[in-house]
Amino acid sequence: MTTCRELITAAYRKARVRGRGDVLDAEEAQDGLVTLQSFYDELVSEGMFGRLTDVIITADYEANEQERVFNTDLDDGGELFDVTLPREVDDDETADGARPPRDLSLIVVAGASTQNFVYSSPLGGWDTLTGLALETEAPLGERGADALACLFAAFIAEENGKTIGPVTASRAMAFRSRLSHRASAPRVPTQAEYF
Repeated sequence: MTTCRELITAAYRKARVRGRGDVLDAEEAQDGLVTLQSFYDELVSEGMFGRLTDVIITADYEANEQERVFNTDLDDGGELFDVTLPREVDDDETADGARPPRDLSLIVVAGASTQNFVYSSPLGGWDTLTGLALETEAPLGERGADALACLFAAFIAEENGKTIGPVTASRAMAFRSRLSHRASAPRVPTQAEYF
């Protein structure tokens, strides 16, 4: 898997900020991590993973797909409740009545700090988009680390007065399209007809 440091280094190279083989110093890597966190935050805020339903909780809570959970008890000095992420979701359309969360489903937990979680089918679990560290795995990197680096490069290029090449731009847009959550698309029932 690709670490955040490797993703930042690859994106800087693709954005033509650094050359091949250049190693980021500690300050550049830390600045890159702050920018990477802003990148993930922007993906969430612009609705890349779909619309969210707001839920205000007053007790411990198991979140559902596509929810923004407000986690503070204003009557009790701002105490936070436990919010768990679902391993299975009730679904009447499946044979056993339950299924794993949908790929790229989002849950936002807003409390003392905001945490963003996206479900990754390739990983078989929830991936956190917040609280990144240089040596942790880059969220969404399992979907194609090089393509993710292209998308991040497009994000940082303008900030550094650079332009990305056409191949990098094309790969960035293709990856962005693959991430786009189409929550408004109706579910098409699949039913075989036998003659």
